[in-house]
Formats: sequence, structure tokens, C-alpha cells
Amino acid sequence: SRGNTALAHAFEVELEPDPIAYDNVVPMSQRLSLLELNEATCHWPVGDPSSAEFFFCGGKALPSLPYCAHHSRIAYQPTGDRRRQAPKTTR
Repeated sequence: SRGNTALAHAFEVELEPDPIAYDNVVPMSQRLSLLELNEATCHWPVGDPSSAEFFFCGGKALPSLPYCAHHSRIAYQPTGDRRRQAPKTTR
């Protein structure tokens, strides 16, 4: 039946997690304020800095990087992989 195909399609999982969805599931116990950050914690900001709900990821930062593995993938994408950016104009 067609209903089952639609349902199966809804549960397909993308290889790269959606950054917005991921940020919504950063565990409360992991979230840090600016003053709690250190070399070992992920400095990725989540939300609006003027909001009371604002926090930093606080995950385990990769060696010599300010972000965890997930946020490093977003921050350090090779320029060719940035699909959301406007096309470059040729000079």
C-alpha cells in the first residue's frame, strides 16, 4: 500500500545530522555558559546570545580545536562543500 512507502520514507536518516536539530538535542548536563568554557570544551554557540536559553555546546573539543567533532565538521567545511553559500562570481 502507498501509505507504508510514505511512512518508510519519513524515517530515512541523513548521513549528516541537521545542525539545527542537533543543537536542540545537546544534553542539558553538557551545556555551558561562557564562564564555564575551557580548552577541552566545545565553544559552539547555540541560540540567540541575548536570550536566557543561550548556551555553548560544551561537548568534548577535538585536540587543538575549539569545537567538538560535530561542530568542527560544520565550521571547517572545505570551501567546495559549502552548498548553502551564494555562487562565487568570476573575476
